[in-house]
Amino acid sequence: MLVTFHSTFLIFALVLNLFYVPLRRGGPLENKVWPATKRLSTSFRERANIEIPSAGNGSDAIAGEQRPPLDHQVQRVQERFSSLVPVRDTGDLLPTGAHLETVLKETDTFLQECERKIESGEFPGEEIALLEGQREQLMLVDKELSAIFQNIESKLSEAGLSSKISRLNEFVQYDRGKMTALQAQIEALMQSGKALDNRAAKSQIKPLRSSLVRVLQEEEKPRIFGIGPSTMPPPPAINEFSAYSQRRRAAFSTQNDEPTLADLAESPVVQLTPDIRAQAADLSNSPVEIYKFVRNEFEFEPYFGLMQSSQSALWSGRGNSYDLATLLIALLRAVNIPARYVMGHIRLPVRDVKNWLGVKDSLVALNVLNQTTFAVPSGDLVRLDHAWVEAYVPTGQGSRWVALDPSFKLKDYQPGIQIPKLPFDRFQFISSVKTVLASEAYVDQIREYLRESHPGRALTEISYTGRIIPTETAVLPSALPYEVVRVFLKQSEIDRALHHQVIVSVLRDNFPLVSAQLSIPEVSLKSVTITFGGASSTDQETIELFGGLTNTPAFLVDVAPQIRLDGGVVASGTSALGVGTLVQWRAAYFYPGASQPLFDVSNILRVGETAGIGLNGHQVNDRFLSYRIDRLVSSSPALGTGDEVETVGELLHIAAMRYYQRLAAEKKRVADPLQLKFVLWHAEQATTTSTMDVTNLFDRPFVVTPSGFLIDARGLNVFFVDINSSAMDTPELKNFRQMFGLTLSALEHELWEEVVLIQAVSTTKILQVASDSRIPILVINSNNASTELPKVRCGGFGFQQDIDRGNTIIVPERNVTYINYNGCAWISEAPDGWGVFWITFSGGSSSGGITAGNRDPQCSSCPGPEGDPCPRKGTSVGQPVTVSNGNMYHQFDDLDISSRGFPILLRRTYNSQATYDGPFGYGWTHSYNMSLQPNPNSSVTYFSESGGFFTFARQGNSFISPAGLNVVLTQDQTGYTLREKGGTEFRFDTRGKLQSITDRNGNGQRLTYDQGNLQTITDALGRVITFSYNAQNKIVVVQDFTGRRLTYSYDNTGNLTESVDFGGNKTTYTYYSSTFNNHNLRTITFPEGNTIIYVYYGNDRVFKVINPGGGEMRFVYLPLRQETIVIDERDFVSTYQYNANGNVTRIIRPDGDYIDQVWNNDAKLISLTDEAGFTSSFEYDGRGNVVTP
Repeated sequence: MLVTFHSTFLIFALVLNLFYVPLRRGGPLENKVWPATKRLSTSFRERANIEIPSAGNGSDAIAGEQRPPLDHQVQRVQERFSSLVPVRDTGDLLPTGAHLETVLKETDTFLQECERKIESGEFPGEEIALLEGQREQLMLVDKELSAIFQNIESKLSEAGLSSKISRLNEFVQYDRGKMTALQAQIEALMQSGKALDNRAAKSQIKPLRSSLVRVLQEEEKPRIFGIGPSTMPPPPAINEFSAYSQRRRAAFSTQNDEPTLADLAESPVVQLTPDIRAQAADLSNSPVEIYKFVRNEFEFEPYFGLMQSSQSALWSGRGNSYDLATLLIALLRAVNIPARYVMGHIRLPVRDVKNWLGVKDSLVALNVLNQTTFAVPSGDLVRLDHAWVEAYVPTGQGSRWVALDPSFKLKDYQPGIQIPKLPFDRFQFISSVKTVLASEAYVDQIREYLRESHPGRALTEISYTGRIIPTETAVLPSALPYEVVRVFLKQSEIDRALHHQVIVSVLRDNFPLVSAQLSIPEVSLKSVTITFGGASSTDQETIELFGGLTNTPAFLVDVAPQIRLDGGVVASGTSALGVGTLVQWRAAYFYPGASQPLFDVSNILRVGETAGIGLNGHQVNDRFLSYRIDRLVSSSPALGTGDEVETVGELLHIAAMRYYQRLAAEKKRVADPLQLKFVLWHAEQATTTSTMDVTNLFDRPFVVTPSGFLIDARGLNVFFVDINSSAMDTPELKNFRQMFGLTLSALEHELWEEVVLIQAVSTTKILQVASDSRIPILVINSNNASTELPKVRCGGFGFQQDIDRGNTIIVPERNVTYINYNGCAWISEAPDGWGVFWITFSGGSSSGGITAGNRDPQCSSCPGPEGDPCPRKGTSVGQPVTVSNGNMYHQFDDLDISSRGFPILLRRTYNSQATYDGPFGYGWTHSYNMSLQPNPNSSVTYFSESGGFFTFARQGNSFISPAGLNVVLTQDQTGYTLREKGGTEFRFDTRGKLQSITDRNGNGQRLTYDQGNLQTITDALGRVITFSYNAQNKIVVVQDFTGRRLTYSYDNTGNLTESVDFGGNKTTYTYYSSTFNNHNLRTITFPEGNTIIYVYYGNDRVFKVINPGGGEMRFVYLPLRQETIVIDERDFVSTYQYNANGNVTRIIRPDGDYIDQVWNNDAKLISLTDEAGFTSSFEYDGRGNVVTP
């Protein structure tokens, strides 16, 4: 009964919440609750307080189209996916396989401890006894596997897949042999344990451990992912353009000057889409209006070669000379006007170049041009490579070619105010988890500076921004607005050599398995994904039979890698790969005309995972994202069928594009007020991946399951200039790069928290969590590497090599835990301040802009008796054991004295899974030991009288009560009040210590303390109960107002060993001392001599309870199924199923009868239904009282 976390729910969550859902930064770390996050408004522009170019000036004017706003698009997504909820898969492969893996690993751990004790001369009796629980679990797994294999065989037989039945039988034989041998070895070792024979035990342990080592996979090294700038060598534009022009010059010199059919043709980049045709029609099919539209409405961006198609440029509202020429040509051809590209050298005054580029300094202008094209200064003039358009239009003297340039335009600028580059304290920023990005915090500094130094001035007033000076001509221009030095080429279509390109590959051991060379302008509006399909037709038929790869037994099929465009396969590998094995993806980026890649990015990919190669070439905007959502909603019939590769790929693509949109907004946020200019001179690359875990059966892959999402963005373009100065190596700009790097990284975890509502981590966030957890942050460079590197207990991935290159490493001293993530993150910072932000990813953990699990949990896993919210309203059986988590708890009422209003009740509670050392010893608490813990983010954690703990989140001036806890928490200047639904109030001081208890009639009990220990309880009648302690702060005497005494004794490790009541009756306790169950209660012997024995698994869960008569009740836990099996002393089996909160949802009795229980979101039981269909329903009032029987 696997919950199919990946398919329906995540598809629903990602699309449903894109752009406007609450953005939750932070989450619980162990017992902490991180700061509540800000809400992402419907419009990201509101949060950013900046203008984001949605689709350019041009795209808003797309003709003939009434586009609904993006909010309406999201509403459509809501309607489409509102019925999708998490569903249970009928397959048992994952829970059974995971159960076996756990048993094997635990067994190996127990055996290691046995070996250690034997070497030290001790007999490992407790450790060998633990093997009984392991044997019990293996027997259950064996039985379940037999049923699973039988079901698989039936399915294959019905489908006529005989070759797969043979493969299944081979796998079954392998499993049977391993299982039989393992059970026999465990039984032999248990017999030696009963004989207390150290030599025999040692002889059995060695072969058993050898068997386990052979079947337990060596733990994979963590994968690492990063974010950072791509390599930035000088662009190859100069030589490449010249070589290209030489090759084409002969064709140009002899070409016919009459238009050809090619000058009217559509092409992969000159796309005559419905949008293009509608736009031309809206411009009255007039070449003059078409020219003015592109010339006056579209922004110029400086870069070389073709990066966008005509459709992309129409939507983005920006482009370079090649892109805007492509758009103009497409619009002209749409109205049957021949048009072609022209390329050559032009000459411009430097002052016009500065205006055109939006910079104030001449050297800066030349630097930008030389980074993006071929520019040669000569006095006050600059010669550069350029592209423009010729249109064949009718004139008074007949039709002729007219030269048109839609990309060169001057602007009218506001002068702005040049302010200093303010220092940013990055170490203060990572000193704790923040609810803002570094760029947001930096802009807040700028606002404060303006208030002090330029009062009354707004952020928008200090930037150097301009408005295009439009041309208002009623006819086409007769000449270009600059001097043409030389024309090299005139072409109907730009050769692909001048396209920005990427080669996407999948490799194994550096050998290419599949690759595809893609033109970025041709594919920029499409999704590019790497997937895996059946290696043969039989493999694919098997995958489809089981409903997708994640539902298919991994041992049954082989797969081959595929590269897809918009879901369609464009390249397929032929090598058969085992599901769950590791390969490598690579994206190599080629500058126009270059024969060698400008940069390439690669990383590990598990066979079966889906990766989205996200490319940003100026095409990302609201219109484009709305189009992708439209496509997803309208073309996702596979949702819920299990075969969702295409849909998952689309989601990954949307996530990458959203990252680019957020990145562009943050660039604009910080660059504009500082008068900096980011230049996207090459396309960017970020890969998003839907990750998978592999569950093995012994040492062979059994099943793969989705585990999360990650983003690897090491191909970012972060080239920028200071528009006022060519000096780029200043300390101020280095500090700016350091600040913005933290933003690049944090956007990774915000991406997943926004789009899939799952807590995620990034390098920035892990450094902040480390600081909050008081893990030292080390700053290591060549000066201190010899002393600091040995301190590092995490990472170690090439630190010394980076330091030798002059980099600085910023890393936590040890691994960091955050929800389900445990790993390392670090910055490798170059001397100029840019850094690569690395993070490890291992197994099911998520990082590097990777999901870390848990959706906004309010209560950590914690012990507690029935009625505690953890498990909330959990069902217990036996003596007693909570079935949802295996916690054994026991309660003793040591003192119960009637008083006015309510009694003085001293109730001791033991929890086997408690980790605290309480006033009655390990695992024990009592009814007056409740407390509150104020957290740094203003939330409050409540520790209850029975050992549970719950977090009250703050909302304004009040607190939100956790589900199932019917109390109200308030705060004033002197402390806190916790009010129960019956009116009883518990008063705590500002530190969270309980001070008094008062019922609704005003009767109360007061508590006093001495050095933190409870000293007295005084009731409403003035009667006093006193407490005495030993040197270890353990309660040894409780004395009532008549002089009667309760006494308690402890062993030298702090365990409670004896309690004596007022009548002298003794109850004694013994405990386990092994590494795995240290301090766990072993026996309770009551005054009359009856003894209860508790036996545990190695994880504090109860394995069996032996009652005074010798009868045993055994427990087998299947957490992935959310199910526990209970076997009583007569071997009758009951099954308990429960939900994520621990509420039991179904009880199946030994005779097969069952009861279904339904719980609401507040963990209250709302109905009971038996197998005959009879239902009892329950309703509650606002205070949690049942109002219907």
